[in-house]
Parts: sequence; C-alpha cells; structure tokens
Amino acid sequence: MDRETSSLEKAVRATPTDGAERAEALNTLAKAIWRSALMKSDQETLQTAITTIHQAIDMSRNSQLPKLAGYLNNLGLFLMDLGSMSGNTEYAEQAVSVLREGSGCAAAALKPVLLSNLGNSLRNLREFQPDAAILDEAISLYQEGLEANPSASTRLKILNGLAASLLDKFRSDPDGDPGDLQRASELAAEAVNASDDDDPYQAVFLDTYAMVLETLFTHYPSQEILGEAIAYYYMAVELASEQQSPKALRLTINLADALRVHHKIDSSGTSLDDALSMLEPALRELPATPSVSNYGKWCYGLCLLYRFVRDGNERDIEESIHTLTSICEETPEESIQGIQYRSALAEALILHFDHSSVADHLDKAVDVLKQAATAADRIEVGVARNAGSTVYMNLSVALLARFDLRGSLDDLNSASAMAEKALEMLDESSIDYTLALVAFANCLLRAYQEAEDRSFLDNAIRFYQEAVDIDCVWKSLRPGRLYTLGYALQLRFALNGAEEDWESCLAASSESVELSKNLPASYLPAGQLGNAYLGKAQSEGSASPQYVKHLEIAISHLSEALEVMPKNHSCTALWLNNLGLAHEELHKHRGDSPSYHHALAAYREVAELDTASSLQRVTATYRAIVLLAGRSEADIQTAAGFARLAIKLLPTLSPRLLRKEEQQEMISTFSGLGSYATSTLLAAGDSAGEAVRALEASRGIMNSMLIDTRTDIAFLEERDERLATEFKEASRLIDNATSDQGAGLADPNTGTLWNRGPEARIAAAKAFDSVVQNIRQLKGLQNFLMAPTAEQLQERVGPSSYIILINVSSLRSDALIVQRTQIWNVNLPGLAVEEAVDHANKLTQAIQDESTGTIDRIEANQVVRDILAWLWHSVVQPILTRLPPPPDGAQHRIMLDSSEPTDPVTGFNAMDTIISSYATTIKSLRHAQDRLSCAETLPHQEPNTGTALLVAMQQTPSEADLPFALDEVSNLSSLLSPFLPVTVLTNPPLPSSPSPLTKPAFLSRLTSATAPVSILHLSCHGIASTSDPSRSRLLLPDWESSPDSDPPGPGPLTVSDIASHRLPFARLTCLSACHVANTKTAWLLDEGLHLAAAFQLAGFPQVVGTLWQTLKAFTKAGEKGDRPVWFWNLRSLKWSPYQQTVEVNQN
Repeated sequence: MDRETSSLEKAVRATPTDGAERAEALNTLAKAIWRSALMKSDQETLQTAITTIHQAIDMSRNSQLPKLAGYLNNLGLFLMDLGSMSGNTEYAEQAVSVLREGSGCAAAALKPVLLSNLGNSLRNLREFQPDAAILDEAISLYQEGLEANPSASTRLKILNGLAASLLDKFRSDPDGDPGDLQRASELAAEAVNASDDDDPYQAVFLDTYAMVLETLFTHYPSQEILGEAIAYYYMAVELASEQQSPKALRLTINLADALRVHHKIDSSGTSLDDALSMLEPALRELPATPSVSNYGKWCYGLCLLYRFVRDGNERDIEESIHTLTSICEETPEESIQGIQYRSALAEALILHFDHSSVADHLDKAVDVLKQAATAADRIEVGVARNAGSTVYMNLSVALLARFDLRGSLDDLNSASAMAEKALEMLDESSIDYTLALVAFANCLLRAYQEAEDRSFLDNAIRFYQEAVDIDCVWKSLRPGRLYTLGYALQLRFALNGAEEDWESCLAASSESVELSKNLPASYLPAGQLGNAYLGKAQSEGSASPQYVKHLEIAISHLSEALEVMPKNHSCTALWLNNLGLAHEELHKHRGDSPSYHHALAAYREVAELDTASSLQRVTATYRAIVLLAGRSEADIQTAAGFARLAIKLLPTLSPRLLRKEEQQEMISTFSGLGSYATSTLLAAGDSAGEAVRALEASRGIMNSMLIDTRTDIAFLEERDERLATEFKEASRLIDNATSDQGAGLADPNTGTLWNRGPEARIAAAKAFDSVVQNIRQLKGLQNFLMAPTAEQLQERVGPSSYIILINVSSLRSDALIVQRTQIWNVNLPGLAVEEAVDHANKLTQAIQDESTGTIDRIEANQVVRDILAWLWHSVVQPILTRLPPPPDGAQHRIMLDSSEPTDPVTGFNAMDTIISSYATTIKSLRHAQDRLSCAETLPHQEPNTGTALLVAMQQTPSEADLPFALDEVSNLSSLLSPFLPVTVLTNPPLPSSPSPLTKPAFLSRLTSATAPVSILHLSCHGIASTSDPSRSRLLLPDWESSPDSDPPGPGPLTVSDIASHRLPFARLTCLSACHVANTKTAWLLDEGLHLAAAFQLAGFPQVVGTLWQTLKAFTKAGEKGDRPVWFWNLRSLKWSPYQQTVEVNQN
C-alpha cells in the first residue's frame, strides 16, 4: 500500500495544478490512503485521505466538474469510517450531510450508489443516536435506490443494507412486525445467492444473512436455525480472511458470539472453546475500530464468564470483570452498546459474588445495573427493548441476592418491580421470556417468606410451572427452573401439608437432579432435594415411621452437594446449616454420638466461614450453643467458644446500611441469644468482666450505633481536625440515610432532599466505616468506637457505687456487679426464665384488664404488689445481701426495667438503696453522663442559652381528655420562668399560644437554633407499639394523620422521629405520658427501643418516664423557701438548673 500511495502521489504531482485530471488523481490517491487506513485502523492516515479528497471536491466545485458527486460519495465513506474509528458523532453526522449533497447532484447512473451509501451512513449514525426515525429514512432510501435501476453489484449492496435495516427495525420495535423479519430474510438470502466468492462484499452479505437467522432463533428458538446461522458465519469469516477484508474482526466476533449462545444451549460441545480460540488471536492481531474492538472484548468477557462457570478457574472470572470494566469505561452509558456492556459486567460481578460471597461485587453489580437501567429508560423504548429487558432481569437478580444477604426490603421491592418490568417488555415467543418468568417468581417467593401472604407463594408456583412447561431451547436452564419450583412446592407443603404438593416437589427436585448431573452447578439441585427431604421429615415429626429415612436421604443429598459446591458459594452456609440440622434431628431421635459430632462439625464450619452472611453464621453459633448446653464440662467449654463468636457477630446482623425497621427485624430473629451466650460464658468459668462485655456487645445494638455517630470528639479535633470534620460529615450522612423518616425531608444546610435509597445508605455506611478505620490509625485511638474493655467499664462507676446488670436465660440467671475496683457476679438460682416470662405476662394482662375495666385499680395493684414481692425475693434481696451498704446515703444503680421491688413482710423497698434504670447498656449510661457533663458547662459559657418547652394535650383526637395537663404545665411555667424563657404549647390552644400545636410546630420549636430547648415537659397520651417499638408514639393533635391520608399529614411523634434529631443544648425531659419507658415487643427487649431512650439519644442526658399508665391526677408544684419543689409520683431526682438547686422528692 505504501508503494501504491507513493506512486499515486507522484502521479498527482505530474498533473496540472487545476482541472479534472488533477481532481481525479487526488481522488485516486485519497482512495488508496483510505484503504491503507482501514487495514491499519489508523485515524491519522484516514484524516490524510479526507484532506486529500477535500482538495478534489474543492477543485470540482470551483470548476463545476462532472465527478463532484462521486468525490462527495467517497468523502462520505471516509467520514463514516472515521466516525466508527473515533466514536465521534460529529463525523457520522458530517458523513450523512455530505452524502445528501452527493445524492442531490448525482447523475442517474450514480444515484443508486449515493442512495445506498446514504442509507448506510444513516444506519451508522443510528449507532450514535438510537432514533427510530433515522432507521425509517434509511429504509426509504434503500427502497428508492432499488427503484433507480442500479447496477447488479450496487443492487446487491442495497439489498443487504435494506435487509440489515429491516432486521434492526424488527429488533428495536416493541411490537416487532414478523413481516419485517421475513422480508429481511428474503432480501439477505437473495444478496447471498446472487453474489459469488469474487464479490468483495459477499462476506458481508453472508454475515447479514447469519444475523437474520440468529434473530429468527431468538424469537422462534430452534437449534437447527442457530446451527444454520453459525454455518453462514463460518463462511463469512473464511471469505473475509481470504480477501483480507477490514471487516474480518467484526465478522469473527459475530461468529464467536453465536458460538457463545450455542454453548448456553448445549454446554457439552466445543462451541465455547472454539469461540475463545478464535477471539483471542483476532483481538490481538486484526485491526479494528474502537467500537468493534469493544464489541469483541464484550464477547470475550462473556465467554470467559461461561468458562469460569464450567471450569471454576478464578482467573477467568477476574479477567472477565477486568475486560468488561475497561469497555464500560470507554463506552457512553446512554447507548445500546453501553447498556449491553454494563449488563454483561454486572452478570460477571453477580456470578463472582455467588462463588465468593464478597458483598462489594454485588454492590457494584447493582450500581452498574442501575446506571444501565436509567440509560435504558432515557433511550426510546423500542430501541432499548432487548438490551433493557436484560438489564432489568439482571438488576432483579442482583437486588434479590442483596436482599438475601442483608435483608433490605427496599431491595426486595425494587427486585420485584424490575422483574415485572422485564416480563412486560418481552413477548411470550422470546427466548428470554422464561428467564423473566423465573426472575419474577423468585421475587414473589421471597415476598411470601417476608409477608407470609399465601397469594405470593401460589403465584410464584404458577410462574415457575409456566416456565417449566414452555418448550424452550435453553435445555441447560430447565434443571434450575425445576429446582426453584421444587423449593416453592416444598414451602407450600410445609404450609398446608398437602401430599399433592409433596409429590410434585419430589418429582420436580428429582428431575432437576437427574438433568443436572453433567452440569457445573449440579450441587444446587442436589442440595435442594436434600432440603426437601429435611422439610418433609420436620413436617411429619419424629413419630412418623419415615422420619429417620427422610433425614438420612436429606443428609445424603446435602453431603453430596457440599462435596462439589465451592466453599465460598452464597448457598454453602445455608446448605451446611441444614445438614447440621438434619444430623441434630437424627441425634435427638436416636441419641447416637456420630450424628451429634456431624451436626457440631457442620455448625462450626458455617460459624468460621468468613464469607458467609451474618445471618447464617449466627444461626450456626446459636444452634451449636444450644446443642452443647447441659453436657460435659468439655462441651460447655466448646459452647463458650461458639458463644464468644456469637457475641462478636450479633452487631453485624444490624448493619448501618439498613433502615431502622430492617435492623429491628434482623436483631429480633435472635432475641435472647446475647443472654444465653453470656450465661454460657459464666458456666464455662469466664470472668464476670467478660460476661459484662458480652452483654454490652449484644444489647442495645441499634442505640449503640446511634451513640457512635453522636460521640464527643473534642479529643479528635485536637489531634486531627481534618479527620474530625470527616467523621462529623460521615455521621450526619449515615444518620440521615438510615432514618425511617419520610423521603421528603431536606438537609437544613443545603435545602436538598435527603437520599435515603439503599445505594445512599450503603455508600454512607462504607464512608463512615472508612473514616473510623482512618481514625484508628492515629496513635492512642486504636480502640475508637470499639467495645469498652472491663477496665474502661469500671472507670465509669463512682468510687462508692455499683452498676448491677441482670442477665436471665434458661441456662442460668446472674447479677453482674461492676464497681471501680472489680467486676463480679451473683448467681440468682431463684430467677428462672419461665417465672420471669410468667410474671411479665401477668403484669401486662393486669395493666390491660385495668385499662379496659375488666378489673379495678385495687385488683391491678395487688397483681403488681405480688410481682414486686417476687422480684424482691428472687432478684433484689440476693444481691443486697452480697453488697456492703453504700456510704453516705449513696445509692446503687441497678439496670432492672421495673418499678421498685418491695419486701411484703418488712416493707423494705429497693428504692431505699437502688436507683433502677431503663438503660440496657453501660454505654448508654455513659453517653448520658457525658452529655450531662457537656450540658452543665454550656450555661456557664453562654448564660442566655436554653429555653423550656412545655406541652399540654388536654384534648386528644379519639382519646380521653387529660384535665390535669394544662394545670401541670402552667405550674411548671411559673416555677421555671424566673430562670429561663418558657414556651407553652397546648391543645386546645391558649389565646397567648405562639402557634397551634402540631407535630411540625413542636419539632420546629424543639430543634430551634435561635432558642434551643434545654428543658422539655410533655403531658400527653403515649402508646407503646407491640409490633414495632420504633413506632411507639406520643399523641399530638395531628397524630391520626399520615403522608398517605387525605389531606396528608405528618402522623404521630414516634421514637424514630425523636431519635433522628441532635439537640446539643438539651438537659432534661419529663414525659408525663403512658408507657414512654416501656418496650412491649418481647423479642426486642434487649434493644431498649422506647420514647424515653429516643429523647436521650436525641441529646437529653436526663429523661424521666414511666413504664405503664400515669394517673389522671395532675402533678402539684409548690415552693420550699426560695427554691421550687416538684412532686412526682414515680421517680426521685436531683437537678441543678444553672446555679439554682431544685430538689425533687417522692410524693
């Protein structure tokens, strides 16, 4: 080519400087340079060709030479190729413009050529601008070209271009007309049949016909059609190679991609290896434009992914992800290719997660797919149909996997929406239709497991069955469909015991095992069959004659699956836990030692599997501890090892990246595990200090995370101001991202709406953890936000005081006593967990019966007195007999969520020596103390800082009136007004009220920066939620509203509302309302989620609240000398407002 170019340059110099001869010589030179540029895929050389042809065009325009149209045609071709090489839309647009001009001035003989190339340029432009109108114009131009009496060779090119355009139209039209596909097939076949091997374009004609056949296959699946397409692809590649065509790489990639698809259908052949063997050298050696090169890398990345599935070589999946990541970075999001490439990358990341359980892979997959889905939504629906449906399906799969990993309902809901969207986009004849059916059914199945709505399960089974019944060419996918159908039927059998469901489950699961014997993921069907037999055994019970047989079959299949399953597969932990459970059930039934040891070994393997989810690992530790309990001393020591791991893992069940209600759900699954593990440690001889640390780590997990973000960092600001600033910002972001409050709330600093979507929560949580890790790198801050050591816990206790924690479990009950010099325990044999539960139920019932009038106040009080007497004898008295009396009238602090236990004989009362607390951890007490220390310094620094906010709800919609409320706050206002400004909000409002009392008005006053509230008193109704303690609430006038009501309103003032705020000047809150310090949700008692704790987390170091109803008799206030005295019914308190001492005594 260089010799040719050199010779032609000499020929140009030999011609006159102007005129037709010179223009033709320049044109000939330009075409030679163009051919050279294509062979080398060299943009610079192609620019030279364009410059050269421009000279010929300019010369022809000036002299009105007859060959102008031909020169414009060549320039259009050059620009078209440059656009493809560079990925620059402007060149593609210029090509269209130039060819329009050329077709307008072309003679009749040249007109068909210009029309054909103009159509080609429009198809090229459509790759940059996916607009259906561009394609329609191209089709029209090709048809016009056919009518313009083209030459035989030009006619074949037009036939090929028209066939390719009709094919593109069918692919992109959501209601694709089969007539377009049929017409494309006829035209492409005619071009192939009318050409011969000497035709330089026959390879392209063969390739187009193969693409038509492959499209026919996707809509009318048949291995014969796909095989025929592959045969034509092979002919195209062979001919292109012989002709040294610059399109050889593109044609090779098309063939490799068809072979990849064939491998998905039939993995037993050599299709995948053939595809890789031709792709690897082609991508290295053949010249290509960036777009073609990226297309090849996409196909190569997918082939590597499939080889990883087949062979399990970690390097294949890593190279696949690296390759696909690189082309995504080079390809715009809002293009068909960009969507397609990102979907493939996400598919590789999801697969890597399945085999490694690394959550970051899954998070990245979701992020990539959400970007692709957004791009698909912006592109015209029809154009993005095929790529979009794949994106939505993959996004559904990724979100569902992440829901299984972390438990965020946002992910489950989004997964369902994406699967449904994909299903709606696909025709039932589409090859992908059954994939979308299964994806949607998977979401319905998980929705059933969360909501226990039978309709979800029935619909999931219906969709699974439909997918199984469709005669689909994807034979390799049938085992997976049968496997999921079997699992769904297993769940319905467990629900209703219908033998028909069991038989169907067994048939589906068994067929799945049989069909998958030679497939890479055969362990999944085998494991499911084992799970099915385990479920059958549990449903029948140990009295069934088939019980042992079914357990043995379950163990056999689960063991077989686990032998070949990758250790870090996302299902490994679940399968192992089920295997352990099957062995444990067998051990309980037969009492044999081997089953016991096999169960323990399975649980240990899960517990120590770092890549397993926290849910599975904690499940394994809990089962192991219970299995080991009550056995030999050696077994107790083993149980203690599991208990230590359980304590370490419990906080990870409720990660910061979940919303509060989701954190509650995860924690409640293992209610009581912390107490049982602590008892196990004590039984094994661990120190009381270790037991206290265990309780600290396993109680109040959610509150502890909030305290972490509100910790005082003055010491950090002195050490590293930059990290301190980063910590404050990360704390602010994580608090707002994980809040359960409405999505319409805005950042007060910027006015922008808070993003509380799952991606924002994950990003905020990772940023917070990253900042914390950086802080721990500083000298002396290695333990920043870590659980306190025993010594640090002891430092928080006064020199003459004790903090006493009560731990109750079915194994044993103890009082753990923390004092400045030591930590020790008192065993409480009289405190049995069964009795504690029975007395708690009696108390709850008495309160409920008294409130409904079933019993009167005297009868209710008698129940309470009996319970307090029991508490005295079983808890308080055994502890006090082991404690020296506190000196100088000091009091012990006991963390006992109760009123004051009393000796019915002597009248001794716990209040004489003990301050009871509703705090669940020493950490929360420490937080309150630290906040109080900070608050006490504020008035001295800023004498005018702080106001009192007093709220009285005399009347409450749908609730009984509180006649004492107004008198109560009026008296308090009189007492406090000499010391600080007082605001009173009432319902009905007083004439002097600054504004009507509403939830927004209250929160506005409470969080005011100009008049910060330091003292808060609320006299109103309170309700402790029995199902969701974060929804426990105080009732203000608009409490019955909701964002969904008509008109919409803010709803009640909840625990989540309160805890989401930060009040730096807060000091004291008195909640004169019912149940404000009570958690009625039995499985979340250890969390301490109630209104009183919420106010403390918001910033009030001192909070007074009640465990049950308050009397409807108003609180009195009087004077003692020149100091105000408050009289409370249930608590005694000392408080120092600024420099004035207020003594609070029991009435």
